[in-house]
Amino acid sequence: MGIESSKYSQAREIYGDIYLELSHPYYSAGDTVHGIIHLNLKKMFPGRTIYLKIKGKEITSFTTQIERKTYQNGSWHEEKVETSHRGYNKFLDCLSKVFTNENPEFSPGQYSIPFSFKLPSRLASSFSQSLGQHKGEIKYTLSVFLEPLNLSGHTLMYKRKLEIRENYSFLRKKYKSQAECHIEGCCGLLKLIADNSVIIKTNLKKLAFAPDEEIQIDCVVDNTKSTFDIEAVTFSLKQYLTFRSNDNFMVSNVPNSQSITLEGVEAQKSRDYKASIKPSSFPVSTRGNLVISSCFLEIEFSLKNIDFCNTNKRVSIPIQINDSKEIMNNNPPIEPPEDWKPQTFHPIVLLLEEQMYYLPPSALTPSAMLAESMMPGGGSRSGSQDGKAERLDALSSKSEDSDAEVPLIKSK
Repeated sequence: MGIESSKYSQAREIYGDIYLELSHPYYSAGDTVHGIIHLNLKKMFPGRTIYLKIKGKEITSFTTQIERKTYQNGSWHEEKVETSHRGYNKFLDCLSKVFTNENPEFSPGQYSIPFSFKLPSRLASSFSQSLGQHKGEIKYTLSVFLEPLNLSGHTLMYKRKLEIRENYSFLRKKYKSQAECHIEGCCGLLKLIADNSVIIKTNLKKLAFAPDEEIQIDCVVDNTKSTFDIEAVTFSLKQYLTFRSNDNFMVSNVPNSQSITLEGVEAQKSRDYKASIKPSSFPVSTRGNLVISSCFLEIEFSLKNIDFCNTNKRVSIPIQINDSKEIMNNNPPIEPPEDWKPQTFHPIVLLLEEQMYYLPPSALTPSAMLAESMMPGGGSRSGSQDGKAERLDALSSKSEDSDAEVPLIKSK
């Protein structure tokens, strides 16, 4: 059903119904949206123009705690202070006239008006997730309304959710990577282990997956250049979730994680691994300005019988989760009336008048988006701009040539 208010319910009781039908349950950024506006008027409506509006906004709310020291009665006291933060950003607001009647009024009757419009190519995915007091969402709405000539009159309106997915077509190619992890230590042991390194080669069929789709991992852990035994190799899929507020506060969590740990590799040897992980409980990936949900496939190994710093090494591969089946039930179809025999108009192609208040990081080019998402928790954790450019070159070259081996992110 649509998103309603008592104001618009009253207009329907007086004049009739208006309904918005779409050809698909969701769309990718840059897609052309096809739909039909159905109008069923039971009496003369004092207006002549039908409008279509698309809105996009993101909302966050969370709390933070800080420890504060106060001096009272001759001594210091510590207390925890909890502060609430909120974020709001309307980043898309598009309005277009769909149809203007020749007469100043719409006569009673049934009408069907096909339409289409092209979505902006740089949009973040629809998203909603709550973790206790931490909440964040990116949502889109599509509304159609027949406006009266008298502004004090009743507006006939129908509003529905519009599910958007970022365009990940460039991530649906085969992916090969090679990362060399240098084993580092401290406490005077740097010289002892300076020449040791482990090479991890990873093959994936693609980098974008549905929530119920298994991620098949082919991996080679090459320990031939090391004199240390690898005790275990762990394959993990993690969701890194970041919410930001308008007052520049930020919280980050890892709400979802799945892992598989396999036997390691002896020194001077190499081993092939095959593993699979299904992100069944993971939400879609999205890259907004206030809401960022990124998934990473992490391959980590630990050394056997070694007790010094930095013995656990890790490489990370950005994975996009997409195409949730749950969106099928967000806008169930409405059955037409039994006497439904509408007058059908010719299809109308709309050019939306866009007001883009900001372009989120995900709204950049595909390669730039990958560079932004390299570090868990978002681009704010990355290093300098030069560092981003280096990582960008490594990943973007792979997306064009599926057989090329490129370096991946080296573990910190």
